[in-house]
Amino acid sequence: MAQEKVECSPADTELLFREAILSIVHVCQAIFTDVQGLQKTQMELLIHYADVINNSLTTAIMSNSDMSDFHQCFSQTLDKDPTIIQFKRDYEEVNEQLKNCLSFSEQLKTEYEKFNNGSLEQVEISKHLLPKLTFLKTKVSKDDFKKPLDFNTLNCQ
Repeated sequence: MAQEKVECSPADTELLFREAILSIVHVCQAIFTDVQGLQKTQMELLIHYADVINNSLTTAIMSNSDMSDFHQCFSQTLDKDPTIIQFKRDYEEVNEQLKNCLSFSEQLKTEYEKFNNGSLEQVEISKHLLPKLTFLKTKVSKDDFKKPLDFNTLNCQ
């Protein structure tokens, strides 16, 4: 069975590149929105625990309590707080997504430069580049960046 030959003019390929890049920009924006949400959560946690520390210290001072156990007790409280545990997980995940997305953007930039400089053969463009760019244009999401994504091994299925 013969493979279908897909050809695309250089102008159409460049447009597809631009659309793929725009899709990656939208993914980055979605990740940045998550970062902003985490910053809000972080501020709420800081305000809450500043209040807890203030109240605990005031109580300890008023009752002439021994302050030596305060730090350890407070650290254990932080380690067990489900909101902080979830915040840490979310923070690590979003930072990983952002790092992977930015790294992939650099790969895409390199591929675009190769294409723009004419260092890619037409066969390479039609067999490898077009399916990847079409995938990026239509199906890429922030979930794709939970792990590093490599342009060269991108599976477009």
